[in-house]
Amino acid sequence: PAEQAQRLIQWRSLRVVLDEVEPLAGRVVIGDVTLEAPVVEAVRDAAGALNWSRLAQAPVQPEVTPDSAPSAAAGKPAARSVTVKHASLKNGAINVVDDSVGHFQLQVVNLNAEATDLATTAGTRGKVRAGGDIGDAGGSVSLEGEVALAPSAGRLAIAGRDVRMRAPARYLAQVVDATLEDMADGRATGFCFDTFNADGFGRALRRAFALYRRPADWDAVRA
Repeated sequence: PAEQAQRLIQWRSLRVVLDEVEPLAGRVVIGDVTLEAPVVEAVRDAAGALNWSRLAQAPVQPEVTPDSAPSAAAGKPAARSVTVKHASLKNGAINVVDDSVGHFQLQVVNLNAEATDLATTAGTRGKVRAGGDIGDAGGSVSLEGEVALAPSAGRLAIAGRDVRMRAPARYLAQVVDATLEDMADGRATGFCFDTFNADGFGRALRRAFALYRRPADWDAVRA
């Protein structure tokens, strides 16, 4: 239902400046793009489906019928060339939720990015840089480098500062804590501890030993 559709992205304002447009030649040169306060929702459900993947399921070309099919005389369509001289993103945010490995949630705020000389021309590389703060986890991340659009390629340097890796490390390892809820759903795969000290490790170890005394539950987590 339309009322249950999840928003993928929203923004405060979008400004696009066109420098050159040549429809017959299939050439577009965009002088500047400015996106203010975008909020991106990236969600993967328990089945592993990503919310953005539904865009790929939409038809990108109209259905071809015998009456609408182009004749051989029409020839091949001209290749499209799009160039973006400068683009910037200001005060953005990304909300990441992944329910395929328990429940992982992360927010990147104060996101700012800039790109120059992006083009769909083969072999052309543009420069990009971006940075933002990690919400409740604290710290900041940034990236800088070069990217090509045709074909997709790039070389990026990623840096982090004062980033707490507790939640991300659990997520990257794809460990679902053996809580009663996740065990009932059959998703539990291990034991997690939130504090990296002897007390936190001891509590996780005691939970593991307690579960080991119940062979059926232990085998379910190991599977």
